[in-house]
Amino acid sequence: MFLSLCIVLGGSGVDGLFWHGLLQVAAATGLAILSLSWPKNLKLGAAKLPILILSSFGFIAALQCIELPVALWSAIPGRDSVALGFVELGISNPAMPFSLDVESTMATVPYLLIPLFVLTLGIRVGSARLSNLASWFVTLMASAIVLLGLLQVLVAPDFDLYLYEFSNRGFPVGPFANANHFACFLLMSIPFAIHLIQKYTAVSLNSDASIALSVFLIAVLLLLLIGIVAAGSVAVYLMTVPVLIIASVVTWSAKITKRGRRWSIAVIGVSMIVSCALVLSSPIIGELGVTILEDGPLSRYRIWDITLDGTMTYWPMGSGIGTYHSVIPLFEDRAAVTSTYVARAHNDYLQLVMETGLVGVVGLLAAGIWLANRIWKV
Repeated sequence: MFLSLCIVLGGSGVDGLFWHGLLQVAAATGLAILSLSWPKNLKLGAAKLPILILSSFGFIAALQCIELPVALWSAIPGRDSVALGFVELGISNPAMPFSLDVESTMATVPYLLIPLFVLTLGIRVGSARLSNLASWFVTLMASAIVLLGLLQVLVAPDFDLYLYEFSNRGFPVGPFANANHFACFLLMSIPFAIHLIQKYTAVSLNSDASIALSVFLIAVLLLLLIGIVAAGSVAVYLMTVPVLIIASVVTWSAKITKRGRRWSIAVIGVSMIVSCALVLSSPIIGELGVTILEDGPLSRYRIWDITLDGTMTYWPMGSGIGTYHSVIPLFEDRAAVTSTYVARAHNDYLQLVMETGLVGVVGLLAAGIWLANRIWKV
């Protein structure tokens, strides 16, 4: 239920702040209930490190909002322009917090409650129940989202099925405001669908129930791939084939029969070919590629370039968690600025390092080591 709410209500930026607040309250309430009812013999296990990393970033954000003495604050890299502003105004440098945008830093903290709740709730429910439940939930949710996304394109402009005013209109976005996020969710859903396909081809293809479920899941996988191609996210295009291959390898089982093994490979290959053919030949879904590849002011290359400039300016301390949209205009080409502005780096790793500096690098390394360890064990 909570994941459903996250997907339906959490897919926008400014338009959805009220709904984000509801999710944060629900997560805080859930965490409180879990902490009060947590069994003494139940350990956090492998989730301990990601929970610790998330909690530590919340703690760091709180510290960044505390006012520092002038001598200490002005010595932090990247604060000289702010200090110069006070001088030009004829005002003595006051005590200032570490963060260059305290409100944005404070607003970031409640968002950490959502993944914290999901992680702890997952431990409480247990992997035995989650493995099957989560696979079916994510797969069916993703297929419903693709259907909504295709309807958004097919029935426009007669019916407006977009949930938010600021959205990638003309592209399938589902309950999200952004076609890239729509495509990313579908990409994350593929391993769950492949897991289910291999689960039901591993036993036997002779029973009616197994055949029916397999055919249904093949149709779902095909639908997910159609949605990915239709969304036009170049980054997701590049990741789809590796994800299909890795998901197949990771979920492979020695119990799968030779027939089921050949069947699974054929399903993946045919699904990719058919999905591309359907979308590319569609008279309704037009230009593909919402990602800007040319060397313009809003291209990924330029955004990452100015993000790196900001990272070097504030290194090794960072500008403060959640401050990206406030400080990045300092590094933009002023002659190229229009009503469309850069609010995110479109690269979570670069943005985190710019905002948190060396601490962010350590956090990313710790998360990477944890993830590699889990993949190796799986």
